[in-house]
Amino acid sequence: MEDYPIQLDAQIRPVPGGYQIQSVPPISGTPGLAGTLGATIIWDNNVAGISNQHILESKNAQVFQPNIANSPERDKFLIGTVGGLSWNQRYADLGTLLQGGVMGMYDFGWFRFNDTTPTTYQIPHL
Repeated sequence: MEDYPIQLDAQIRPVPGGYQIQSVPPISGTPGLAGTLGATIIWDNNVAGISNQHILESKNAQVFQPNIANSPERDKFLIGTVGGLSWNQRYADLGTLLQGGVMGMYDFGWFRFNDTTPTTYQIPHL
């Protein structure tokens, strides 16, 4: 039985939806925003994860769970690589968003899990 409250920023395997992830864009190498893994899906015959575009940030960014916070052990937290993002212009700023101004309709992206990362997809269906 799980103890409650559950720590949603804990490293957990298999990786379920609802837990914290973070991406690191390949060019800057600087950790981006932390956010939530939405779900594990099958995308183009690969086990993949989905989240918000503004969390996954850029194609080929590395994805970590929970987050790396510049950890010297960052490789043990690596779970995948961003494969694609919805075509969308980002919100101009938070103020524009709060005033109802939307520049795009979608905010999602997907990443391929590494072959060695256990995911909830591998749990047999009941």
